[in-house]
Amino acid sequence: MIRYKRPAFSATEEIFVNKFIRPLGTKTDKFGNLMKSIGDHPNTLWSCHTDTVHWTEGLQKVIHNDDTVALPESSHSNCLGADCTAGVWLMTEMIKAKVPGLYVFHRDEENGGGGSMHIASKTPDLLKDIDAAIAFDRFGTKSVITHQFGRCCSDDFADSLCEQLPGSEKDDSGLFTDTANYVDHVSECTNISVGYAGHHSHKEVQNLKFLNDLKNRMIKLDTSKLRFSRDLKDTGYPRYKPQFAASRFDDWVSKTRTLEDLIRANPGAVADLFEMYGLTAGDLEEHIHGSH
Repeated sequence: MIRYKRPAFSATEEIFVNKFIRPLGTKTDKFGNLMKSIGDHPNTLWSCHTDTVHWTEGLQKVIHNDDTVALPESSHSNCLGADCTAGVWLMTEMIKAKVPGLYVFHRDEENGGGGSMHIASKTPDLLKDIDAAIAFDRFGTKSVITHQFGRCCSDDFADSLCEQLPGSEKDDSGLFTDTANYVDHVSECTNISVGYAGHHSHKEVQNLKFLNDLKNRMIKLDTSKLRFSRDLKDTGYPRYKPQFAASRFDDWVSKTRTLEDLIRANPGAVADLFEMYGLTAGDLEEHIHGSH
């Protein structure tokens, strides 16, 4: 998963979605968000997003050992993309383990939450039975976010979640992820650490051991022990409320791009791909001169 560079609504994001998410039986809304419900009337929404902040699309080389994955120093990529590939992987594993909940793989989060804004403004009935929206999109290894530009979950709820996630602690320094757009509809909205650091940068690294341990804890999590107490009016202070057109997915679908268009727009990505398959500058030069 981590090899795929996925700007919002890029061809590579769609390839990624088709390979890793749609085979799990998800449904797609008009914006492009992918969803799957497990259990009878689940009251927990699990959240991640399928886009990354890569400047170009395509495949990238990564280096890894048993504990971490990162970019090689020679990489042309501007970031690893653990934000939010870690969350996507975690949710696919939870689906395979049949953990109850409403799973939402949001589109367009990195541009400010277009996918979640679409749900909150256009299809809010999707949220009517949801008591908690939990995102897997926070850096570090300790945070259970209580504020995203304002209060998004109660301390009581955060404490009840920390009780089942050893080493976690309440954190009021959150900024934004998709669950922030649900605070008018869902009592408890949070974001929890998934083990990456240096996000949105070439130095980004993912702690694989932490992520795997978190997976095991989420599979065993008892949501009946979570406590829901935030009043929907309790946001503390004005929060970030972006406005987005819901047509970007349709705009992307309607575009026809040739291979040459993609190569011209993403030369670094093409260089990475060639290198990944063992092709050198000499091989390419020989092919170019040999074709004339």
